[in-house]
Amino acid sequence: MLITLGIIGVVAALTIPTLIQNYKKREVETSLKKIYSTVNQAIKKAELDYGDYHTWESGPNGTGAIEKYFIPYLNVINVVPSYDGSASCTLRRLYLADGSLLIAKACVHWGFWMTFCYYPNAENWTGQYQNQGCLAKDFGRSSFSFQFSTADFPGNRLYTNSPFQPYVSGELKNKEVNAESLTDSKYVYACNKDAQSPRECAALIMYNNWKIPKDYPFRLK
Repeated sequence: MLITLGIIGVVAALTIPTLIQNYKKREVETSLKKIYSTVNQAIKKAELDYGDYHTWESGPNGTGAIEKYFIPYLNVINVVPSYDGSASCTLRRLYLADGSLLIAKACVHWGFWMTFCYYPNAENWTGQYQNQGCLAKDFGRSSFSFQFSTADFPGNRLYTNSPFQPYVSGELKNKEVNAESLTDSKYVYACNKDAQSPRECAALIMYNNWKIPKDYPFRLK
C-alpha cells in the first residue's frame, strides 16, 4: 500500500503542474480574445456618441481620451492613476468587473497612440501604488500588450479593421507579421525569452487563432 501511495504521489507531482499550466493557457486564451472583443465593442459604442474614432482628440497627455472614450464604455469598477517616471505620459489602471486589469498609457510625444497592458488576473500585478504601470517582468507571463491609434500604427498590425490591436512594434513595420517574426530574438519586443521586452506575445497568440502555441516560451502565472 505504501509503495502504491508513493507511486501515486510521484505521478501527481509530475502531472499536476502540467494540468495547472494547461488550465492557465485556456484561461489566458479566453481572456485575450474577450478583451480584444470587449474594447473594440467599447470603441464602437463611443463612436455613436463622438463620431469616427479617427477624429477623436487625445486631450492633455492622453488623459482626456482614456477618461472620455474608454472608461465609460467598459465595465470598470475602479480607476487608479499610475506613473512610470515620465512627466509627458499618463497612465490609468482600469480594474474590470471580471477581475482583470487593463493599464492604459498615453504620451504627448506619441501623438494619439496608446499602449495597453492587460492582466487577465488583476492580482498578478505587483507594482507599487501609483508608482508603476506595466511591469516588464510580466510580459508574456501574466501581462499582454495591446495598442490603439487614431492614425497609422507606429508598427505593423494583424488586422486592419479593428482599432484596438495586439501590440506589434515598429521593428516589424513593412515586414510580414507571422510566427517567425513575432518570436525572432533579434527583435527587442519579440515573444522570446531572449528578447529585451517581450510585448508581442498577445500578437503571437492572436496570429495562432487565439491559441497559445505548443512551443510558447514562457510559463504563465
